[in-house]
Parts: sequence; C-alpha cells; structure tokens
Amino acid sequence: MGAVLWDTERGECLALGSFQDIPPGKVYQLWFFSAAAKVPVGLVKTDAGGRFFMKFPVPKEAQGATAVVVTAEPDNGSQIPTQPYCAAGRID
Repeated sequence: MGAVLWDTERGECLALGSFQDIPPGKVYQLWFFSAAAKVPVGLVKTDAGGRFFMKFPVPKEAQGATAVVVTAEPDNGSQIPTQPYCAAGRID
C-alpha cells in the first residue's frame, strides 16, 4: 500500500508506503504512464520492514501522465517496465 504526491509546479513527487520483500537482484521502480509514454521516475529503496519514504524529481516527459505504476526490475532499473505490475493507481 502506498501513495504518490506530485507537486507539478516544482516537478517532483513524494512516494511513501510499504511493499513485500523483493527477491535478491531485483529493485522496485516507479513509473508515470500516459497514453504516449511510460516514463521511469526512480528506484524505490525500502527499509528492513519494506517501508519507503522518498522524494523524486519528475521528468518533463511525464507531463500528462494518468497513472503511476511500480514494477520489480533488475538491480540497476530498466528503461521499459516489466509485468506483472506490483502496484498501480490513477493520477487524478
């Protein structure tokens, strides 16, 4: 469970919540999706309890995004999100 708060004027977002343990060699990655693009925002680093509280700069390409998605990717992240998604939600 989690939340993403996007400050469009400052071009950054705050992500917080918790996830299950991720297998070795994998990392959670945050994405903003629009009809035209799937934009990687950053790698989510959790503490020993699976919790996270992080601030990310939001790339300009994410303007117009309508969804936020979290995926499990290789340790250094990915340029293309892999399925299944770990979490997803609408941007209102």
